[in-house]
Amino acid sequence: MAEPRNDGRVEPGQSISTAFSATQWNRMADAADLVLDRELLRSAAGPAIARGVNVVRVRNDSGRQVPIYGVLALRGVSPNPSGLAFDSQEVRQFSSQFVFGGDVPDVSVEQDAFTFAVALRPIADGAVGPMAVSGVFPCKVKIFDDRHRFARARYDDVTQLASVKCGPVRLLWREGTEGDDKWAIGVM
Repeated sequence: MAEPRNDGRVEPGQSISTAFSATQWNRMADAADLVLDRELLRSAAGPAIARGVNVVRVRNDSGRQVPIYGVLALRGVSPNPSGLAFDSQEVRQFSSQFVFGGDVPDVSVEQDAFTFAVALRPIADGAVGPMAVSGVFPCKVKIFDDRHRFARARYDDVTQLASVKCGPVRLLWREGTEGDDKWAIGVM
């Protein structure tokens, strides 16, 4: 059996199990996960990535289907690195593969009105999907007042934001007048 090449590649027919140590194999798997995840986000978010949207992965814990441009309140993160050694495998995983938990916004909890993300593709209950946390992005907004130029999460609604006098999302453009499901371009 041929020895592995110096560049870490294997020759056709060569056994992979003898070519790599467990550490090398795990590093390659981690690298592939990162690359494939970026590709997933790029394909799922499409042009949003090109507009400089900061995207995070969010697990939909709402019990509802979240439509594209829907909203989830951010709650917690996994894996949770609290109390772990700085150089542990769990902390390394956290630093490269964290996932936020997302739930139905409850704006009576002040944090939910301001700590949320906007879905860049539909996300089934229990699934993980890409969501915008900053940058310029399309969204759906319930317009309560034609003078409103800002938006925030809406109570018990994963489908759209709510217009407000002052809030975390500045509406750079929005369609029409008062009503549900108005298209908008927001910036956080």
